[in-house]
Amino acid sequence: MYNRDESALPSSGLVHEVIIGVLDTSVWLESPSLHDTGLGPVPSTWKGACETGTNFTLSNCNNKLIGARYFYKGYEAAFGPIDESSESKLPRDDDGHGTQTLTTEIGTYNVVHNL
Repeated sequence: MYNRDESALPSSGLVHEVIIGVLDTSVWLESPSLHDTGLGPVPSTWKGACETGTNFTLSNCNNKLIGARYFYKGYEAAFGPIDESSESKLPRDDDGHGTQTLTTEIGTYNVVHNL
C-alpha cells in the first residue's frame, strides 16, 4: 500500500475535508485511482452534484469522486454539435486526459501498487 508522508499534510485536522475541483475532459470511472476504499464520508461542505446520463449513474460517484458535471453548450456554440458517435455529453472521459489530470491531483493513497 502507498504510504503517505503525513508530515506534508497540514496539522489543522481538516485534511479529510479537502475538495478538489478539476475542469477537463471528464473522468474514466473504472480507474483504480478513483476507488474510495478506506475513505470517510463526503465532506459536509460539499454542495455539488453528480450528473447522470447514459453509462453514468449516481452510483458512479463515491466518497472519492464526490461529484461530476459536464459542460458542452459553449463548445457547441463555438464549434457546432458534438458528434455523439465518438464523444459523449457526460462526465465520462472519452480520451483519458481528464482522468490523468484528475488522478494526478487527487492522488492514489488508497490504491495498491504491485511492482
